Amino acid sequence: MDGVKIPTRTEAMVEMPRAGAMDQGRSGEGRIELECLGQQTRVVRSISHQPLKLLAPRTHGRAAAVYATTFGGGLVAGDSIQIDLSAGPRTTALFTTQSATKVFRSVNGRGCRQSLRATLADDAFLAVWPDPIICFTGAIYDQQQQFDLAPTASLLLVDALSSGRRARGERWAFSRYQSRNQIRINNKLALTDAMTLDESDGPIDAPFRGGRFECLATVILIGPAIEPHAPAILQAAQSAPLQRRAATLCSASRIPAGLILRLLGPTTEHVTQTIRTLLTPITALLGNDPWTRKW
Repeated sequence: MDGVKIPTRTEAMVEMPRAGAMDQGRSGEGRIELECLGQQTRVVRSISHQPLKLLAPRTHGRAAAVYATTFGGGLVAGDSIQIDLSAGPRTTALFTTQSATKVFRSVNGRGCRQSLRATLADDAFLAVWPDPIICFTGAIYDQQQQFDLAPTASLLLVDALSSGRRARGERWAFSRYQSRNQIRINNKLALTDAMTLDESDGPIDAPFRGGRFECLATVILIGPAIEPHAPAILQAAQSAPLQRRAATLCSASRIPAGLILRLLGPTTEHVTQTIRTLLTPITALLGNDPWTRKW
């Protein structure tokens, strides 16, 4: 790639939070465009508006990496984050967060929300693997993610939630958490996966809800790049011995051209490590393990 000029465009607006921003909320938008240039994927356009910030450090492998963060490291009541991501043909990329996203308490019943819409062209592979969400006491959070895949595109999605600030005694103490993931392939609905945890339905830390666990995660893998590895991942997930009060619970289900994993564990680190182990063949598609220096 020496001597090749890569067209890029990056815009950012970052401001100090206004007085009363905790009560007023903020709206942030972002757009990412990825293209395959030679043998490497590059971020050719990145736009973000406060409180959202998108970071795209130069990588050494064939995959591009984009890190999302928010000013102050969290979301306050009224915040609304919207991100559009476009992955061109033959691109390989990781979309993640700089750290865990903290969701602060709601104010007057107002929560915050995040949405991601990603479009994947033919032969693109996108790994969406943010750190787990951390909802504080009284928080209200809504997350909507939509993925539009070309017939030969592939997706890895990790959607994880922490129990809260355990060190402060906040376990499953938020008011409401909603997450909805929708995947369309060739303009046809392939999968919708949704979860709601609402304190109005009963204690979220009840034995058959959050219970004794501190982190839950849903992992969705779909597409032709995933399919050859799906049987081995399924077998590994199902081969764990059944134990009474096991530290980690994992279920696996096949879907057309992929599978879904659901995990419950004692810590976010433990759940992340379990996912990393199960998905070793998939993370290899990125050219390197992005979590080696993180966990």
